[in-house]
This record gives sequence, C-alpha cells and structure tokens, in this order.
Amino acid sequence: MSSNLVIITGDDLDLIRKKTSETVKRAAGENADEFSLDILRESDDSTPIELISDLIKSIQTPSFFGQKTVCLQNCSFLDREGSKTDKSPLAKVFHELAALIAEGIPQDIFLIVSGNGLDSRKSIMKAAAKANAEIHNFKKLQLSGKWQEQVQMLLRSACQAKHLNLTGRALEYLCEVIGTETGRIETELEKIICACPGKETIDYLDIVDICTGNASTAIWAFSNALGDRKLKNAYKAIDNIIHQSKDQESVVMSLLYQTATHFRTLLKLKLLMQQASLRGPDAVYGFLKNLTPAHKEQFKNNDLIKMHPYRAKILAQSASLYSGQELIQIINNITTANRKLVSSAIPRRMLLEQLALMIIKGNRTTLQG
Repeated sequence: MSSNLVIITGDDLDLIRKKTSETVKRAAGENADEFSLDILRESDDSTPIELISDLIKSIQTPSFFGQKTVCLQNCSFLDREGSKTDKSPLAKVFHELAALIAEGIPQDIFLIVSGNGLDSRKSIMKAAAKANAEIHNFKKLQLSGKWQEQVQMLLRSACQAKHLNLTGRALEYLCEVIGTETGRIETELEKIICACPGKETIDYLDIVDICTGNASTAIWAFSNALGDRKLKNAYKAIDNIIHQSKDQESVVMSLLYQTATHFRTLLKLKLLMQQASLRGPDAVYGFLKNLTPAHKEQFKNNDLIKMHPYRAKILAQSASLYSGQELIQIINNITTANRKLVSSAIPRRMLLEQLALMIIKGNRTTLQG
C-alpha cells in the first residue's frame, strides 16, 4: 500500500461503511487478532473526546508483533472538529490528532479514520492531504434533477461488471428501489445473483419480490411525476408503492400528504414568480442565487427564498406546466382523496390512479367511489 494512513468520509454512510470494512480486511487480513488490530467504535458509554484520546494512545503505542492496524470506525462526530481557533476540549483532541498526523504516522502503524462529515478546510483533512494519505470522500447523489439517469448509469456499470443482463423495466424498478442510496447497489445485485442463478435475461417480475424499496423514494417519485405531468411515470410509482407497502393505508396517507405539500409549494412558487416579475425557471434561479438586501426584506416572510436556487428552478419548471387555478383545483382534489381514503372502500390503487389521471390530464370530474 502506498500510504499507511486512510481517511474515509463524506455523507454516503453505506459506502463509508463498505470501504472501511474492505480497508480493514486489506490492511489486517481476514483473521486479525487483538495484537494486530485495534478498532475503536462509538457506544453508549463512549464520548468523542474519549474515543479520539484512545485513538491517539493506540497510535503512540508501539507494535510488538509486526504491523498494527488502528481504526476509528464509522464515527458520527467527525463533523464537530471545530475551527483552528476553537479552544473547546473536543477541538483540543482533534488538534492533537491533526498534529500527530502531520508529524507522520509510525511505519509500524496502519491508521484508518472513517466517518461522515470531515471538512477538507479543517486541520484533520489538511494534515492528511500533506501526509499523502489515501483519501476517500463518498458523496450521495442529490435527489433532484436527473438523478435517475445517474443511478441507472451506475447500475448498468455494476451489472456489466457482474455479467448481469437486466431488462430496461427491471433497471427502472431497481433505480426506484435504491433511490440515491447508491451504497445499496452491490447488495441488491448480490441478492439478484443468488435468486436468479444462470438466468440470461432478468426481468422486473424476477426481482420485484426480492428487491424491496425505499417507501419515501417511491412517494417522492410519485409527486415528481405528477409535477412533471408524466402519467406513465406516476402509474409506475403507484405500482412500486402498492407492491412495497405492508401498511398500504399508512403509506397512501403519507403519499397524499407529501403530494399536497408538493403542489402547495408549486402554487407558492408561482405566486412568488408573479410578485417578483420572474418570467421562467432561469429567472427564478438567478433571483434566488443573487438575492438583494431589498428582496430579502421584501420577501422575509416567504420561506421559498431560503430554497436552493437549483431546486427552485426544477420546481419552477413543474409549476410552469400548471395554471394557478389548476394548482388550486389539484390541492382540493387531494383533500377529497384524503377524505375518501378514510370513508370509502375504493381500492387504494384505483384511488391513486384516478387522482393521477385527474391531475395530469386536467380532468375536472370528481373521484369515484
């Protein structure tokens, strides 16, 4: 290995854990004993100060039996490092660790530091970079824009490496199941390999019962499809939601609540565009990216001015597909659907499909059932 210091951080916890496990095995081997491997983990009885202090002691304790691997494993407090001028007890031990890294980790020690939130502008990461550490920074894909295309590209690449041939429908379903949790790709594909040994082409029906998904992602996909007026995508999301849900009543209720929130946001954004004389999604992006003090004061009670400009631009694209009157009618239709969920025996799939059709096609008829 080129360096005896490995830093594993970012905000994708699945990939951080996976890389940490791989690196520990690579450094210490499969059957490491207590003399060659020292792993420090968070527990109910530990504090961040104690863990970092123990880490420093372990690094400074010579190995008497060849190389020793020391790992601060998957810690959640690394984003609390503090600034260079911070004098708190926690900041002090962080600075001590940074100084130790800067001096150089002893050659008989292999150090792994893993956990979310290490900041490249602060002392630990700066010292690691100067020490030519092996640094991995795993970032989650953001749930906006064309994230599905990015996830499908990663899926295709992983399938190719494992010699798996998934149909387009199977890939689309797997993408919805995984969402932006790209660390799940390997796990889901391994499940498919075990369930479909030797199968040349794997279809949606082959995986639908073994790859179950993230309900919040499926709900988001439904709201997004409605906002973009894409009926096929909305029906596909409904299919995933119904299949994945053990408690359909609760999930459909959550879906209706989130969908109502989504369309209220579109309506509020449309109103903001009118008040600020913004004539399209690009104008919304520029407005929020370069807010003047006067605009901040004018719209200080509007929480939309705190929204990320790119997210607002994407929502403005959806808002432009609906008139203000249509948005008001849609919110009323969702309220009606919510009442029918409680008072009617209409099948949940039918309720959602009727609602999607009314919203996307602009159908002014009432919900049946």
